[in-house]
Amino acid sequence: MLFFSSCKDIIEKDITNTQIEILSPYENYISSKYEITFWWKEAKNVQKYRLQIVSPTFDSLQSIILDTLIANTQYLYTLYPGRYQWRIRGENGSSATQYYQRNLTIDTNTNLSNQSFNVLSPQQDFYTNNRKVLFTWLVYPYADLYEYNLLDTFNTIQKIKTTKDAFILDTLSEGVYKWQIRAHNSINNTTTQFSLARSIIVDFTAPNTSSLALPLNGDTASNPVKLTWNRPLDAYADSIYIANDSNFSSIISAAFIYNESYWILPTLNASSYYYWKLRTVDRANNWSGYSIVHRFYVTQ
Repeated sequence: MLFFSSCKDIIEKDITNTQIEILSPYENYISSKYEITFWWKEAKNVQKYRLQIVSPTFDSLQSIILDTLIANTQYLYTLYPGRYQWRIRGENGSSATQYYQRNLTIDTNTNLSNQSFNVLSPQQDFYTNNRKVLFTWLVYPYADLYEYNLLDTFNTIQKIKTTKDAFILDTLSEGVYKWQIRAHNSINNTTTQFSLARSIIVDFTAPNTSSLALPLNGDTASNPVKLTWNRPLDAYADSIYIANDSNFSSIISAAFIYNESYWILPTLNASSYYYWKLRTVDRANNWSGYSIVHRFYVTQ
């Protein structure tokens, strides 16, 4: 449940002496795969982790490959053959740990057979109300062509497209799809495995409006007033509005609430009438119309 409330001061812990335990890859790891999963244990009081990759070393720097902040404890990245150093540290808003560093070598050739492939976006179970969807992935070592497949829920191919770019913009009709990409090297005629198929839901239809329950129109109530409503199956969240007048020209409180069908209001003035209504949004960001308006009287 999300609603408007006053901010509270947050005191952060100093993580200067906190240790980051690296799980993978181990020191001086030599990989025959382009894709590497960088993995470490979660550290207490750390909000994000800074991952840096350079070639060949930080002391003899030739190129910065990656410098990113992530909230998770795993990161999948594709590297060309060569020597690398990578390091990780934890950060929060006021302090940071020291860096923990390891060496890594990618030792493979231009043959893409049996290599895995990973995509960037959209993520799994992505909802959208846009007809045009941008699919993206990282440039793959030694690939000069990418094959894009769009499938239905029965894994039947609906579209096959090729591109030299690390993205493709496709126009989709409303429906549920899966998509996958693989890389191709035309010189030796080899291809990677397809990426794991990800689901995408294209939805242009507005959801049904949640129906107001309590207080009923004309009810009396006392502080704290609890509003309740009935959510349809296609609802993701509701925006609730409280006003002093039926035209809602003077909104005194509002909230955006998901995963719940109630809201306990801030204290209202006694011996006063109030009006409330809501509208519903689905996961694809389609909004319903407004509900009917209920008026209630606060006694105390």
